[in-house]
Amino acid sequence: MNTTDMRTATIEGTKDPKYMSVKVGGEEVFIEIKSPALNRAMQNLGAQQYEATFEVLNKSTTAFLQWFQNMRRNMLINYNPSWFLINPIRDIQTGIMFTLAEESKEGGLVYGESLTADILKNYFPVAGAYFANLRGKKGSDYDAYFEEYQAAGAPTGQTLTREIEEQQQRLENIIAEGSVKSKVRALGDLIEDANTASENAVRFAAYIAARDKGVSVQKAALLAKNMTVNFNRKGEASSAANLFYLFFNAAVQGTDQIVKAMSGRSPTGGLTKAQMAGIAIATSAYAITKHNIEAADEDDDGESLYNDLAPYDKLMSWNFVRADGKTFFQLPLPYGYGFIHTIGRLAAEYEHDAIDVGDVSAEITAAFVHHMLPPPLGFLGAVGTADDATEIAKRGFNDLVPDIFEFPATVATNMNHFGAPIYIEDNPLLPPAPDSSKAKRSTEKGYRV
Repeated sequence: MNTTDMRTATIEGTKDPKYMSVKVGGEEVFIEIKSPALNRAMQNLGAQQYEATFEVLNKSTTAFLQWFQNMRRNMLINYNPSWFLINPIRDIQTGIMFTLAEESKEGGLVYGESLTADILKNYFPVAGAYFANLRGKKGSDYDAYFEEYQAAGAPTGQTLTREIEEQQQRLENIIAEGSVKSKVRALGDLIEDANTASENAVRFAAYIAARDKGVSVQKAALLAKNMTVNFNRKGEASSAANLFYLFFNAAVQGTDQIVKAMSGRSPTGGLTKAQMAGIAIATSAYAITKHNIEAADEDDDGESLYNDLAPYDKLMSWNFVRADGKTFFQLPLPYGYGFIHTIGRLAAEYEHDAIDVGDVSAEITAAFVHHMLPPPLGFLGAVGTADDATEIAKRGFNDLVPDIFEFPATVATNMNHFGAPIYIEDNPLLPPAPDSSKAKRSTEKGYRV
């Protein structure tokens, strides 16, 4: 086959190029990649998915959706001061699970090493050093590792980065703004750097622990990048999907990371450290929940005050009853592994007759959907708890519409993200009430009709 034929050859049954052309010593060499998925990735064919979306929506619409999602990302993450307080708690739990898997399963990146203790021991000094380096302050023992970590491509956090056009506009604004705006922007940059440091702290700690054990730069960087959600990994349709649903790719990659961490076996065929830790999570959740139910005071109905905790708090937090028996200390659960926690929690609640079999089934479904599926499919979690098909249809409509239409959709269905009504509907047995009286007491006056 001559050079021209190889350039135009396609895989049978598709239009995908069969060979990839590269230069070796100045001469053209053709490589045939047997894996169809890898071939598409190496040929950058996934970009066509985004380009097709760009053409359908036209340039201005796509640019507007990008601006809208960037604005939401900045509001929810980049400039959110609570992010660097809550997110690290989840990241540590997720990261440790991945490290345990890679330490113990056959073919693991750091098989045979024991990094977990070092990661936890060095977490806070490493996080401080990372933040200091982002602010341009040197002088710690980790400065050289910081430069190596950056050069190796280990940092991740696509949700914290900007598009080229957004960065250009930001630089123009910096040049044009006055002293007051400069101070506000400096505060924003401080919060953003803190969030970036929190996103990379457990990764950087793992990188240093691996390098100190003699692990290569490449393997240490790969371990660090995949410890939690690797925001830089995308499917072919992810960029287009993120235009409509902000955290779509993050949810998909998060589930993929959990599946990888919990799969595989040790070289002897036994459980990996991560799998044993998963069992420990469920067992601990059972024991803690059992203690909470028995140690908490009773309400006026003679039921444990634990049962009065909001469903979301049970779904997304480790809950510990305080000594007063009335209040609870909470720690955020990581996404994904919270599903394992739910299994243990429900076992204890069922044992104490706090829930019945139907409740167990409904909550397991809701927990799986919440922790494992991307946001547009969130309505499936209500299948076991919804009053009727109409409620499921409303939830489905609200979740499936693109983010840009979320506000008008929730108003049209009179249902917020949690399934509660936004305003008080008319009682069919009474005359219609004026719109001015339909607002809830908790609704701010500025939002009332």
